[in-house]
Amino acid sequence: MTLLHDLKAGARSLWRSPGVTAAALLSLALGVGVSSAVFSVVQAQLLTPLPFPQQDELVYANEITAPDGALNAVSGPDLADFRARARSFQQLGGFRATAFTLTGLGEAERIDAGALDAQAFAALRIAPAQGRGFDQADDAAGAPQVVLISERLARRKLAADGAVLGRTLTLDRQPFTIVGVMPGSFRFPLDGPRAELWVQPRYAPFGDKLDLRALFFFQLVGRLAPGASLAQARSELQAIVASLAAAHPDSHANRSALVVPLREQLVGHERSALLLLLSAVGLLLLIACANVGNLLLARAISRRQELAVRAALGATRGQLLGQLLVESALLGLAGGALGVAACAASIDALSLLLPPEVPRFLPIAVDAGVLAFALGASLLCTLLFGSAPALLLAGAQGHEALRASHAGSARGLKLRSLLVVAEVALALALLVSATLLARSLRSAQSVDPGFSPDGLLAVNLTLPESRYPEAAQPRFAEELLARAAAIPGVTGASLASPLPIGGRAIGLTVTPRDRPEPQPPQSSFYALGPRCLGLLGIRLDRGRDFAAEDRSQGPQVVIVNHVLAQRLWPGEDPVGKRIGLGPGDTAQREVVGLAGDARQALDAPSGPVIYAPYAQVSWPFTTLVLQSALPPAALGQALRRTVATLDADLPVENPRPLDELLSGTVARRRFSALVLLLFAAVALQLAVVGIHGTLSYAVAERTRELGIRLALGAERSQVLALVLRQGLTLAAAGVAIGLVLSLAFSRALSGMLYQVSPTDPLTYAAVSALLLLVSGLATLLPAWRATRVDPAVSLRAE
Repeated sequence: MTLLHDLKAGARSLWRSPGVTAAALLSLALGVGVSSAVFSVVQAQLLTPLPFPQQDELVYANEITAPDGALNAVSGPDLADFRARARSFQQLGGFRATAFTLTGLGEAERIDAGALDAQAFAALRIAPAQGRGFDQADDAAGAPQVVLISERLARRKLAADGAVLGRTLTLDRQPFTIVGVMPGSFRFPLDGPRAELWVQPRYAPFGDKLDLRALFFFQLVGRLAPGASLAQARSELQAIVASLAAAHPDSHANRSALVVPLREQLVGHERSALLLLLSAVGLLLLIACANVGNLLLARAISRRQELAVRAALGATRGQLLGQLLVESALLGLAGGALGVAACAASIDALSLLLPPEVPRFLPIAVDAGVLAFALGASLLCTLLFGSAPALLLAGAQGHEALRASHAGSARGLKLRSLLVVAEVALALALLVSATLLARSLRSAQSVDPGFSPDGLLAVNLTLPESRYPEAAQPRFAEELLARAAAIPGVTGASLASPLPIGGRAIGLTVTPRDRPEPQPPQSSFYALGPRCLGLLGIRLDRGRDFAAEDRSQGPQVVIVNHVLAQRLWPGEDPVGKRIGLGPGDTAQREVVGLAGDARQALDAPSGPVIYAPYAQVSWPFTTLVLQSALPPAALGQALRRTVATLDADLPVENPRPLDELLSGTVARRRFSALVLLLFAAVALQLAVVGIHGTLSYAVAERTRELGIRLALGAERSQVLALVLRQGLTLAAAGVAIGLVLSLAFSRALSGMLYQVSPTDPLTYAAVSALLLLVSGLATLLPAWRATRVDPAVSLRAE
């Protein structure tokens, strides 16, 4: 009954103070809502276990280039050597992301897929919902082509036809037999698009173009053997790679092995950004706590006479303390509910900001974990800082309480001032960090990428090798270019495979033919159509561009960029030099041009790049580059009609603007900067509310003093300066402490900054000045009210 009575009394008390209650609820809703939304992202990436049994045994393996540790890939023969010689793994399998064109079930559609062999599938230990998984017989050369499909694909394409096992899917014009249906929770690879079907990776689209030992396209997933350690597995693979480097120096020079926990590989490069956001969550909650504490303290002090009378009438210390804590708990629950509502309203927008390639092990949603976080955060805010006024005002008894009321007021004002200083300090730390990230993002977006994406659109196409063998691909591309250029509104057309902007690159070692090269550099390789360099706006500094005469039967030619030219022929003219592409390439390819350095990503410098004519080194995956003023949707419709005249079963995606692709290369930076800026804006608002509320209360408490000052001849400007000085003193103290916090916090950002120092003095000075200015503005209204005090009225009231 006592608890029920306290709940009813607490609800009535909060209702009688609508202003303070609304302000506290708003503070909680902002702090808890924004924090819960970001927590949902962190939970989906960092706190959720991998969706595989015994995840601690799962490892990711790959080959890296020493000494920079650049991630490469593993060739099929290398994987066979790893399996034959390593003893630290129960299973070790290869996988990669891929895609197929699905035909025969309505309109042709491009389906994201995963290619993984039987050992990779066995390492994951996920049983199909129907049928069987891959086994060793499926990996054998000449074995029937089989496929596993997702429950979603089965429902979407095959549900109307009953049983799916044993049915045939036509993928890239090849028949695949369905042997299993994977449960809806299964996802692999975990990063990138969500795969809807899985095949063995032996069905590679370019396996016959180069020496298989030098064709690196596998990533590896394995499960450690019982008793084997991660260090042991790493040591074994490093020893094997070292022996491969000695046996195959042309393709394996400077290679080593990487073996890390699978989860580490998936989220390791995201951990610093997510931990930064989680730290920002903590700071924002502390600011919200301080603000709620300030409001509750003001409310409690305004009730000091009431509490003193209750104590004089016999209320015990425990009863007073319990009543105040119940009121705080009610406030926390209501604020938490509003915060959850704010989180649910903003979580979709936050999901859209999150880069699509970031792995998500759970959907980003308001689930039990987020609800628990929101409830805990809101109760912590109110109970932690709600106990301060309770302890401050519930300690005296009887007539002592009546005498202590004014002393409690003074102590309360000091405590409120300390809370304001803390709010300003924490807000400054968030503002500095957010500004550094925003400036870093701006620096990345303002660099010269080395090309001009304006007005250009890209369309990805993949030609099934069963219909378009290597010799047929250039002929199809030539006809496609001619018809695409004739589309009304198209002013330029070419193709690239792959697109050298914001996409993937093919890594090949480059060997000069004029001298031995013990450590041939690995270069990003792109096949381009005629006039593609000019269409993309990539500068050609020497030599010539590719022309229609550069065909497969003619002289083999390439264009190199400055980085590669300087690496192979420092101080020399590269035009006229001859090179080979990888150890399996016997051609004498002549360098006919020197191109400017173009960035594949805005925040990454250009590395060695080599271009070849598409007619001489074609790939089945290609990107059509179009210059057009047409909207992407209209251009996509026209292009589908055009492609259908050549191949009705070739799906065409909507064109994407190249500037959008380029902007996507800094999506991670943009996400971190925007979220932290949101936090900083909320923190600044809470700090302003805290300063304004504290000074308004101080002016109300000092009405008699200010009236006496004015009665004794003080100018109103002096009273204005007195209150302004009080507010700016609190703000300045908070700024001073916040600068120290900012230095510690921003140093953790150093790995995420681009061309901006974590101790950039301009940022610190500008943010400090902004916070002082905003604090001064928050002080103006209470200061102006102080000058409006009527000495006669205030003295009579006292």
